[in-house]
Amino acid sequence: MKKGWILSYNVVMCGIILIGIYGCPSQEPTLPGNDPELVGKWQGSGAGYSNLSVEFRSDGSFTISGSGGSQQSFTNYGSWTTDELQLPKWINVVNQYGITWLGIYEINGDSLKWYEQTGSRPTAFGGANEYQFTKQ
Repeated sequence: MKKGWILSYNVVMCGIILIGIYGCPSQEPTLPGNDPELVGKWQGSGAGYSNLSVEFRSDGSFTISGSGGSQQSFTNYGSWTTDELQLPKWINVVNQYGITWLGIYEINGDSLKWYEQTGSRPTAFGGANEYQFTKQ
């Protein structure tokens, strides 16, 4: 009886040590960086809002606010990372509540097209969570 308990204890402790060393696997890997083309203030519309403002900062933080839609006005903030090597480019946004939005984006001059959703990353533009912005 005592040997079984000791073995179970050792297995659990090894698991805790490995988690401490390697961490827990996340659902979506952290993207490598922050696209400098996104940094700045953008105005636009999308997802039912006619007046959206988003600011992507070089430190990886963002603020987005919106009004003019069927929902009440809102302001969200959090962090963002990108992978510019993907086509279309990838963006992960984590808001102040810890919700991760997986997205794709495209920059053409001063225009930003951004599509995001929770759960799985979209592979093409179009749908309810697509946004169009112009750099300010």
